[in-house]
Amino acid sequence: MPTGFTTILKGESVNKKEIFIKRLMEVEERHIDWFKKRPALFDYHTHDSIKNHTFNEEDGNLFRLNFWKHCELPEKIKNECVQAFKEVFGAAGLLA
Repeated sequence: MPTGFTTILKGESVNKKEIFIKRLMEVEERHIDWFKKRPALFDYHTHDSIKNHTFNEEDGNLFRLNFWKHCELPEKIKNECVQAFKEVFGAAGLLA
């Protein structure tokens, strides 16, 4: 699986980015048992989080979903993240 997925942003990009972040949090909630079994990376967290495995980049009109090198997400959870990205931003503008 590639480590990142990029899309070209259009005028409605702010709203789509917010929707995408919400969708990532929904992925975490669906798999909360997996995250709760893992230690927190920071003292102020009670358990692991999807944010510890993914990050987003923005460069002009490009928005990218990335997985950290140390990402230990199971393929199923990674695939759900990618699917959320495709559903929010549309697969047509997706650049691998």
